[in-house]
Amino acid sequence: QNVQFDYLNGRRLVEIPFEFRNNFIIVKTRLNNVLELNFIFDTGAQHSLIFKKLYTDLLGAQYERRIRIIGSDLSQTLYANVTRKLLINVEDVVTFEKDLLVLEEDYFKLDEITGIRIDGLLGGETFKHFVVKINYRRRVITLMRKQDFRPPKSKYDQIPIEVTESKPFITTQVGFPSGIQVAVKLLLDTGAGVPLLLYTNTHPDLKLPDKVIAGKLGKGLGGFLEGYLGRIREISVGNANFNNIITSFQHLDSISLIQNDQISRNGLLGNQILSRFEMMIDYPGSTLYLKKDKNFDDDFEYDRSGLTILAVGHDLKDFLINSILENSPGEITGFQKGDKIRKIKGIPAFFLTLSDISRILQKKAGKKIKITIDRQGKKIKKILILRDLL
Repeated sequence: QNVQFDYLNGRRLVEIPFEFRNNFIIVKTRLNNVLELNFIFDTGAQHSLIFKKLYTDLLGAQYERRIRIIGSDLSQTLYANVTRKLLINVEDVVTFEKDLLVLEEDYFKLDEITGIRIDGLLGGETFKHFVVKINYRRRVITLMRKQDFRPPKSKYDQIPIEVTESKPFITTQVGFPSGIQVAVKLLLDTGAGVPLLLYTNTHPDLKLPDKVIAGKLGKGLGGFLEGYLGRIREISVGNANFNNIITSFQHLDSISLIQNDQISRNGLLGNQILSRFEMMIDYPGSTLYLKKDKNFDDDFEYDRSGLTILAVGHDLKDFLINSILENSPGEITGFQKGDKIRKIKGIPAFFLTLSDISRILQKKAGKKIKITIDRQGKKIKKILILRDLL
């Protein structure tokens, strides 16, 4: 192993604590021992990124060159600057020098959909020389040197993976309500907050289910990802099976299919599935180890209001309705884009986080939620009745 990659300083392993917010793994970092920043730990990205150029400008970073990068919808071209050898300290556990890509603009604005300030991401190149264990329940990432790793003997399912450009891929099966089974290659993506995303035009049998809702699947590099939400009959991950799983479907345009060789994949597995396991990714050994966690059989929750809400403002405590699904409870109740949530269930919004509000809107169908909004300075009270949308 290269000395430059052994930032464990001879230790057999290190443990990095993390926060799990809105299905994102967030680690605290210090840049050049000065700026305290929040980074997403992202196995689905090759490079490490800083979203806000202001930070590296403040540090007087030199930009070596400007490069084009492809947005997460794989069609939009964005720009980043390369800066060399920034010192990154992660949770006071590991420190290393790293070349970083600095976005010219914060194309992500992930702060708005997580309700927590997010400044960048740590991509696979940072940890591809290690065995990476993610314990979602304990909120700890363990980095182990390959030569010190002993594969677990029992309880863990051992699955071969392919590691390409520092990103891990698994080949598995998805089953549709029609009975069709499709072999798919999926990116293991801890930078994705969804359970499962499938690209419908990467295989002739990856068709939309009969019942879907159109809308925003989440936010990526380049803005909101438009697509559909539906359910597939099942997906197997090693020996584990998930049934009736909520799935995002996206259609990639033909230009991006031609331009991007990474579209040898059919989609991705995100944190809503991965967090149901204790997971070890042996990058050097191209092997995944999975053990079911206590939450494995929990229901997959999803929004039953039809409202997309963003956290904005100086302290991310202003909650704005950004979009409303057609024929959803949110539309029927008469919410409008731009409405600001003042109270929910009698609680002033200032005392809540975006995660709290999301949890309230994921309650059982039939639940009545009292919401007070501010619309152009006018206070309006509404009662929202949640409904199953899928």
